[in-house]
Amino acid sequence: MGLFDNLFGNKSNQPDSQKSVDYIRINLLAKLGEEKLGEGKYNEAIDYIHEFFELMNRNSFTDLQHLIQPCNFNLALSYSNSEDYSNAIVYWTKFIQSDRTNFDAYNERLKAFFELNKLPEAIQDIDNALRLKPNRDDLYINKGIALIKMGNKLEARKALTRAKELGNADAQNFINNHC
Repeated sequence: MGLFDNLFGNKSNQPDSQKSVDYIRINLLAKLGEEKLGEGKYNEAIDYIHEFFELMNRNSFTDLQHLIQPCNFNLALSYSNSEDYSNAIVYWTKFIQSDRTNFDAYNERLKAFFELNKLPEAIQDIDNALRLKPNRDDLYINKGIALIKMGNKLEARKALTRAKELGNADAQNFINNHC
């Protein structure tokens, strides 16, 4: 048993020196990914976070599992900001599987669904987001727009009327012009 086995909880067949380097690197990659996202350097953030996941897959650092959820969030947000909506959806979905109460994740994923014209999926995320924040007029507007695009004017009118009730100034224009 090596010096770092108890300290880092490593169970792989790597030499102890490599385990400790990987442990430190995993922490660093997660932090660098977050920093690059904050700086608006989305491709760099994506690269760092993917490297984080590669190292996590090669090691069994159980005490670093808590980094997976924020890395999924940061990766999803980086993909969204770089307009790679297919990959954004993949990582928003992974994040949502670990936290079904995060409004921002549903809100961001529905935007990606909209961009890819996956309207039923967008509506499902709108409904999930509305369960978390039921008085968001922007969600009702988005639901109305999606339903209009899908040809369901009756349901669109209901969503847009709710947006109007919540104070959205654009809702009446959508009702007048599309419903």
